[in-house]
Amino acid sequence: MSASRGGPDQGPSQPQQRRIVRTQTAGNLGESFDSEVVPSSLVEIAPILRVANEVESSNPRVAYLCRFYAFEKAHRLDPTSSGRGVRQFKTALLQRLEREHDPTLMGRVKKSDAREMQSFYQHYYKKYIQALQNAADKADRAQLTKAYQTANVLFEVLKAVNLTQSIEVDREILEAQDKVAEKTQLYVHYNILPLDPDSANQAIMRYPEIQAAVLGLRNTRGLPWPEGHKKKKDEDMLDWLQEMFGFQKDNVANQREHLILLLANVHIRQFPKPDQQPKVRGVSKASKVINLSEDIFAGFNSTLREGNVTHHEYIQVGKGRDVGLNQISMFEAKIANGNGEQTLSRDIYRLGHRFDFFRMMSCYFTTVGFYFSTLITVLTVYIFLYGRLYLVLSGLEQGLSTQKGIRDNTPLQIALASQSFVQIGFLMALPMLMEIGLERGFRTALSEFVLMQLQLAPVFFTFSLGTKTHYYGRTLLHGGAKYRSTGRGFVVFHAKFADNYRLYSRSHFVKGLEMMLLLVVYQIFGSAYRGVVAYLLITISMWFMVGTWLFAPFLFNPSGFEWQKIVDDWTDWNKWINNIGGIGVPAEKSWESWWEEEQEHLRHSGKRGIVVEILLSLRFFIYQYGLVYHLTITEKTKNFLVYGVSWLVIFLILFVMKTVSVGRRKFSASFQLMFRLIKGLIFLTFIAIIVILITLAHMTIQDIIVCILAFMPTGWGMLLIAQACKPVVHRAGFWGSVRTLARGYEIVMGLLLFTPVAFLAWFPFVSEFQTRMLFNQAFSRGLQISRILGGHRKDRSSRNKE
Repeated sequence: MSASRGGPDQGPSQPQQRRIVRTQTAGNLGESFDSEVVPSSLVEIAPILRVANEVESSNPRVAYLCRFYAFEKAHRLDPTSSGRGVRQFKTALLQRLEREHDPTLMGRVKKSDAREMQSFYQHYYKKYIQALQNAADKADRAQLTKAYQTANVLFEVLKAVNLTQSIEVDREILEAQDKVAEKTQLYVHYNILPLDPDSANQAIMRYPEIQAAVLGLRNTRGLPWPEGHKKKKDEDMLDWLQEMFGFQKDNVANQREHLILLLANVHIRQFPKPDQQPKVRGVSKASKVINLSEDIFAGFNSTLREGNVTHHEYIQVGKGRDVGLNQISMFEAKIANGNGEQTLSRDIYRLGHRFDFFRMMSCYFTTVGFYFSTLITVLTVYIFLYGRLYLVLSGLEQGLSTQKGIRDNTPLQIALASQSFVQIGFLMALPMLMEIGLERGFRTALSEFVLMQLQLAPVFFTFSLGTKTHYYGRTLLHGGAKYRSTGRGFVVFHAKFADNYRLYSRSHFVKGLEMMLLLVVYQIFGSAYRGVVAYLLITISMWFMVGTWLFAPFLFNPSGFEWQKIVDDWTDWNKWINNIGGIGVPAEKSWESWWEEEQEHLRHSGKRGIVVEILLSLRFFIYQYGLVYHLTITEKTKNFLVYGVSWLVIFLILFVMKTVSVGRRKFSASFQLMFRLIKGLIFLTFIAIIVILITLAHMTIQDIIVCILAFMPTGWGMLLIAQACKPVVHRAGFWGSVRTLARGYEIVMGLLLFTPVAFLAWFPFVSEFQTRMLFNQAFSRGLQISRILGGHRKDRSSRNKE
């Protein structure tokens, strides 16, 4: 609050307007000088300046003395004025003190400043503090806390003035200050529950569940207290633990609130009372969704209330455990969802506006900034690939490569080579090498780096990049964050192919296949004028990302390349993909149920999220537009009708598929022979059209591949738009066709993923290599023994059960 806000209309009971101190710079000091906005190195004088502004309308001389004491304290904190903005702040404050000295001295009532301070302190104590205490049943705890803080600052200034003028403080004032100091220790900052004795009348403390939890925690009968302990009022079990084991005071206070709220919630859920306080459910959760970043939001809330949450690190805390990739991915998905909710929350907005610059940057890079940077990284890859696709399909890249200024540009080639070196990841590992080298020696650092590469650490972290990006971006667009149980077991079991497909289909497999198509098209149409080395230098890191996103789940899956497991996985996946869903059918048993669950976030999305989803899906149509003009039969024309004919072909294919689907349902049982003849005629017609196009229009094999590369993504884009507009499509009666088309795409994606894995499983050494890579030698022996003991009988029995 500025000096201009400390006018006659502002009394001492005015609530504090600015709760978190900002950093003051030299650029915004002037006539509108705000004496409460202090540099970060002088943060201790902010409460003194706040009190000065608060009491200025009642007694300008006392406000002057407070500012003068704040100036002296600032000079003691930073005598050389070396802090950022300190010199400018001191100058402005000193100029204000010089302007206000004579007017405030003329308006002083008492003969000396010491007597003026004592008189005002007594007046403030009787008029505000005692008045609020006498009306304790109606008093607001925040006003009392603020009044005690103001009284403490006034007493601090009073002592300084009396010391300067060699005057002792009256006994009446000392007694009053002792009471204020005692109450100040009780009225500490809290997150949700005010547990001091004077706050029993607060609304949240009147809940019977809260009162029962507090009384239960304070039942310390029979507990042996240490010798010399002084009994205090309202001691509880946590105070006993603090005395016996030396726990930190702030940590005990935070745990006390958490434990009381937890006990109250358990009591409410076990004994619900619909007619009593129906809104008390979830009182301990800072977020709307249970168990979703509740600790983070509680920390935001505590910081906004000027609370302090201490963090203690201990060396001997064995919480780490070995888990599988699926558990890690579910945990990262949960955290990414929570960060998406934090990004959209008002808490992070308010913190960003009220923090000083350094705390703001620290908050950003340790919370939402990390996930936002990850999202931007992946979006940059997409933009780069689509930009390269535009260059190669439009002919700009070929035209630019023929120009001498670009072809013989040695600095540009050096820059690209350096970029490729960075993309491989060696330069990104330099900080780690330097840190380990300085602590343990550079030979150890080099061995640690090589070991990380052998353990496929880049593969794991690149895969985690896709997990964070998908769930964080989807939460920003549509919301729908939810808790995901990760389990606590020691994971060495084999995850089925269907489980991996359900977990990573949308987050990794679809995106990986899209980038693979872009890279293939870029190579097909740029290979005539670009060498293989140049292509690899440009795209090597993206091919690494594609391979990681498509096959990392199988690489980190125990026994992922064992042939018998592959056969069982294929049987299980076929059963899952063909099962019909419905009410009560879980996603683990039917593809249809899983597919409906995957679109759950679109049901609760807003109009803006749906529009953005549709706009993002249009990229596949632009992709198709660029490819259809590179066919042999269309290379001599750029007419827009070519693009229209391509859409006609797509709708014709969909119509034929719809006809076959309807015919199978209606005629396959009664007219089976006729239906098979019709399907045969359709197939022969399709082959005849291909032969005619090859013979008369000189269509090539590359044209057929390009058509597949153009039309398959277009169909996927139509599916995404249909899912976003599900109510409209459902009313039009096309939802069954959309589901059938989606099932076909899922089968194709499953085949593309399963084929390389099955091929590698033919070779026994691949499975052995994977086992040695994932586990240590002793554990590998355990896996081999369990495999021999289990034999094939267990596999056959499990298949029979299925």
